[in-house]
Amino acid sequence: MPGFIADAAAIKAKGIDEIVIVAVNDPFVMAHWGKSLGGDLTYLADTHCELTAKLGLVLDATAALGNKRCVWYALLAQDGVVTHLWVEEGGAMDKSKSSDVLAAL
Repeated sequence: MPGFIADAAAIKAKGIDEIVIVAVNDPFVMAHWGKSLGGDLTYLADTHCELTAKLGLVLDATAALGNKRCVWYALLAQDGVVTHLWVEEGGAMDKSKSSDVLAAL
């Protein structure tokens, strides 16, 4: 998230209307993230993992965290159609950074 917060203006200058952070958390956690991290981003809760499941990006973290979570990813959509999807593997953070999104724009 820090990269997207720092690069929000540059990303939006490329024509992106909204940068949305989605996490399998409750709305209270997401609201706190928004308040504490700030930035020109929208923070949304996928409390029941519904969006995550529809995207096929569920991470079964039941053994470690007691529930299912979401793999890390970045997604670009235009008019409701996904145009780019970067999915991280094995906990790495080398595909879905704000710089990767900027490079695709």
